[in-house]
Amino acid sequence: MCGFGVLVGSPALAGSTLDPGWSEVQLLDHLEGEMVVLEKGMAGDVEARLFPWAGGHRVRLSQSKQGIPLLASTVVVSVDSVGKIGGIQQTLMDLSVAVVEPLVPAAVAKKTARDALSSIGSGELWSPRATLIFDGRSGNPELVWRVDVSHWQPMRTWRVLVDATTGEVLSSRPTSFDATAFVYQSNPVASDLEMVSLRGLTSDKKLSGVFADAWSCDQIDDALNEWNVSCETLSRQASADDLGDFIYSADQGDEFDPFGEVQLYYHADRVARWADRRFNLGWEEPIRVVGNFAMDNAMYGDIDGDGVADLSFGITENGVNLGYDGDVVYHEYGHAMVAEVVDFNWTTADAYGLNYAPGSLNEGFADVISLLRSGDPELGEHAARAFGDEQALRDLEPDRVCPNDLVGEIHEDGQILGSFVWNLMDDEYVGARVAGDLMYGALLLLDADASWEDAGEAIYQTNEEMYAAGLTDYFTRGRIMTHLEESGIATCTRFVDLAESGHTRHLLTNWGLTGQMAAVPLGVQFYIETDENTRRVELNLSNFDGENADLGWVVYVRQGMPVGHGVQSLGETGLSLAYAEDFDWMVEGNDASVQIEVDSQSEVALDPGQTYYL
Repeated sequence: MCGFGVLVGSPALAGSTLDPGWSEVQLLDHLEGEMVVLEKGMAGDVEARLFPWAGGHRVRLSQSKQGIPLLASTVVVSVDSVGKIGGIQQTLMDLSVAVVEPLVPAAVAKKTARDALSSIGSGELWSPRATLIFDGRSGNPELVWRVDVSHWQPMRTWRVLVDATTGEVLSSRPTSFDATAFVYQSNPVASDLEMVSLRGLTSDKKLSGVFADAWSCDQIDDALNEWNVSCETLSRQASADDLGDFIYSADQGDEFDPFGEVQLYYHADRVARWADRRFNLGWEEPIRVVGNFAMDNAMYGDIDGDGVADLSFGITENGVNLGYDGDVVYHEYGHAMVAEVVDFNWTTADAYGLNYAPGSLNEGFADVISLLRSGDPELGEHAARAFGDEQALRDLEPDRVCPNDLVGEIHEDGQILGSFVWNLMDDEYVGARVAGDLMYGALLLLDADASWEDAGEAIYQTNEEMYAAGLTDYFTRGRIMTHLEESGIATCTRFVDLAESGHTRHLLTNWGLTGQMAAVPLGVQFYIETDENTRRVELNLSNFDGENADLGWVVYVRQGMPVGHGVQSLGETGLSLAYAEDFDWMVEGNDASVQIEVDSQSEVALDPGQTYYL
């Protein structure tokens, strides 16, 4: 890495040539010399991070002023395998007028963030932490506090942005990511116990190594606080015997299970070693993996309060240890890899409803890492037992198409990306090696608010660069394009043609709100195109299985234009929700199945030739 104070954005930079034999320092020095300096210090301090990939390098630039980092769209410089700069995405921001002194103290910002989220969780894993940043997403660098907050029930970590001038909560989003679990080998369902070598150990007594560090979480006595757990205190259950081996029997379901630590270390070391070798992506310190405690999930996030994200794996109520599954570990490590490159947002609200794309891409790329490492499209055979399922929780072999297969839940929607990658891996003219290079190169081009179309464009650009670099031939390049077109990712909008998709399945949610906020919109809208000969339109809603008699559904219909939504901030939580406000008519109920008809005799008569959105 190196730092320099320049403003980027000169078209003249495109086409500049670099010497492929240069060191990283020489490469970054050259970039500095090629970039345009408008005024010394205008951009503050600019740090360049060099990411080599199969087709050359991506250089991602970040800004700061007096040690305060800027949160904004990332500037990416693409460099091909022979050192030619292909172009620049985004421009640096003028930080010369940015205010660096907050009017709101850190302690106040922490309390504000904690209070804002108190209604959606209880208990803490660790005390809130506040860091000053510039929020540049509006186009201007605004000084804000970035406050990290944790909850135990339900277990999740959050990041809240608090205005450092007014004290207002600007936004919040989760920073820990749930997984339902994955498995390929070395788990109770898919394989038998086998003798393996634990590689990379740096200790002759404990499971600590170059790439991974395994621990167990100590819980607080329920008598103290039944909702609280402290993983700020960790312990090691596994230790080497006199021969230096870690020989233990599996004791799944018990919170004292040294074998569980061995499982975690083996798989975390395996995937981290692979990522370091395959993508040259590693960490200065070994990643910490934590297990052997009660939790119906696995997560990537800070569980021990030291400010560094961990991989954590719980034991479910019915005694399934999620840390026994290699794919669970690979998926959570995938989140760590993704977060090292781009900090995807979760779910946003806008005029069309809810947008799940950033969170879905995050989950999808984590699935891709697990898929690339395991080579198996069926993920989650063992962990599925935690939820009473005898089949894999995810099967990426069936084709999925965007937007027709969008459901409105980030883990399920992310499977569209996983299925696309499995098709590449299963294609004898593409394969896992090319698929991995393609997806990593594409990931390096994305920003926090990336859409499905952005992902498609990144895949397209990376495919072209790999072909230009001689990494693929003309036929392989074409096969990749065919799979991309068939997946629908490159042209994926949030509007589904019902005539094309036919039957679709979607997840309806309720956030416990009332009034206009009670009807939480889907992540897509549907449309039906009629012609002059259309006399009737039928819509069949079936298999509504709301568990509570107070739950129901609402269908909003608008002629000629998408249903318009307002966006409402949920108090001080920093979250926002969309609600339908521009529509022609609505139908609501709680029947498990219903048929809705529109014809010339309807309250709002059918107008043949019009397009209807709902």
